[in-house]
Amino acid sequence: MKLMKRNVFRTLLPLLILLLIAGCGPTTPSLTPSPSPLPPTPTSPAGPEPLPDAPTHLKPTLPPQGFPPEQFIFVEVREERVTKSSGQTTTFAGEQVTYSFNPESGTLKGTLNGTLGADTQVIVGHLVITQINQNKAFSGQLYVLSPDLHLPITFTVIEPYGTVCFTYEGQEHCLQPGQEIAFQTRDSGGQGLDAGQTSRTLTVINHGLLDKANLQVVGP
Repeated sequence: MKLMKRNVFRTLLPLLILLLIAGCGPTTPSLTPSPSPLPPTPTSPAGPEPLPDAPTHLKPTLPPQGFPPEQFIFVEVREERVTKSSGQTTTFAGEQVTYSFNPESGTLKGTLNGTLGADTQVIVGHLVITQINQNKAFSGQLYVLSPDLHLPITFTVIEPYGTVCFTYEGQEHCLQPGQEIAFQTRDSGGQGLDAGQTSRTLTVINHGLLDKANLQVVGP
């Protein structure tokens, strides 16, 4: 009997050892859930995003349309020099006035200095009136406005709708079609003249747009 129990014990002992080893072995680790993947980063569009439109009052204005090739602006510059001399009256004669203008019909006629072309924008009538005591002399010429034209005024702005701007003695002035402006100065002293007896008046008249068909150019 004891031998049987011993044999049973010996038979069960290896099985118990195996169970003990299996119970003390490493356990299966619990899995930690992996973090959910981050959402994909949105891709930037090609190039920078356009800026919002600037306010209307900050946008540069477009230049006016081109000057009408079938028209021009006629501007008259009149200089009147009046002198009162206490000495002997001098007889003199001025140059011939070589142009005439009819404001009612818009017809301008005369000898034109310069070349009239499709790009001609301004024609200037320069009239000079010289008076000493009761004697007067006149001279007048028509000129195509060009950078080398010598005048008492300097044109700065010419608008297609007829407005012109110019500087005179450092000040800028603008005239719309049909407007004129006069400047009067008095000179004191001068050879053969009494002090304070010489006056000079400069008048600028903007006659506005004229049709080139109404310009009658005559020979010299």
